[in-house]
Amino acid sequence: MEQDEAVYGETFEVLFLLGKRRLYPRYPLNAPVEFFLEDEKQAEQAEQAEGRDISPGGVGLQPLEMDESVPQIGSRVRLQIFLEGSAEPFNLEGEVVHADAQRGFGVRFVNLPTNLRQRLKWLLTLKASD
Repeated sequence: MEQDEAVYGETFEVLFLLGKRRLYPRYPLNAPVEFFLEDEKQAEQAEQAEGRDISPGGVGLQPLEMDESVPQIGSRVRLQIFLEGSAEPFNLEGEVVHADAQRGFGVRFVNLPTNLRQRLKWLLTLKASD
């Protein structure tokens, strides 16, 4: 890797992914996740998924059962990510930007307040050092 292909932040390295769709590097995430579809027509019901990967911009999720449906692209979701060693889950909001029955779905984070952004940065720092 060329020296000018990386930007060094306060706690981890961000690579330029020229020619790629990704804005941020992804880190493996093996954690249970509950998600709630924000749909006015239905009462909110928690659905279960497994975290696949995470970045500063979003998270990849896989439903626990392969035959379960995934949310539609454009759906708004609230996420609770349960991390080992953390007393409280990460409570995040996002929008589904990718959905595939076999590969799961991707959620882009939206409305991240400063305290959650700092916790997410802490998590990604730990993941980058693994």
